[in-house]
Amino acid sequence: MSDLCVIGDVHGEMHLLERLLEKVPSNTKLIFVGDLVNRGPSSRDVLDFVGDLIRKGSAQVVMGNHERALLSFLEHGDFVEFAHHGGAATIRSYVGQARADVHQHFIESFPKDHEELIRGFLPIFESDNLVVAHHPVDPSQNVLTYKEDLHIPSYSEYRSSIDQGKYIVYGHFPQRQVTCRGRSIYLDTGCGYGGGLSCLFWPERNVLTVSDV
Repeated sequence: MSDLCVIGDVHGEMHLLERLLEKVPSNTKLIFVGDLVNRGPSSRDVLDFVGDLIRKGSAQVVMGNHERALLSFLEHGDFVEFAHHGGAATIRSYVGQARADVHQHFIESFPKDHEELIRGFLPIFESDNLVVAHHPVDPSQNVLTYKEDLHIPSYSEYRSSIDQGKYIVYGHFPQRQVTCRGRSIYLDTGCGYGGGLSCLFWPERNVLTVSDV
């Protein structure tokens, strides 16, 4: 029996999340790596659904860069920057056909409880032998190292965490399939970009992927 199911970047693809969870035992604790929103058509539905899971105590979510982009759009209204992150699909999921003042329309339509939900996402999830993060981790400071010019990191960048004996599970870096390099596991398989949605069962380290193909 799995203790945890770690779920990769969902990116607004509610139908794939539903299909994935059909295959996950109902009493399994869910850990999301972040990037629930943007790209796909159903960001609002995903946040509604995951919010219910959090309130029931059956899920936790790590903050992704796309959640940070959404909060930034709420605060600053830079549509071009948000659209660059796939935010136009998220706006449509809340407002339908936007008015001329897209930012104001989105503010009026975005539920306060969704904003509070996102602001409550974890910077990192950690158990005795597992770390879940959206971006690379600086284990010496126990904080996320956010970089906008992100690349597939080298093994040496995580050497200190590996020496601690912990596995580190990441989202953010799209792969054709779930990839394991040493004790680093990359779980983003391109959901929202035409790829599938993947999860990792822990501690067995079994992987499951669902897709539209």
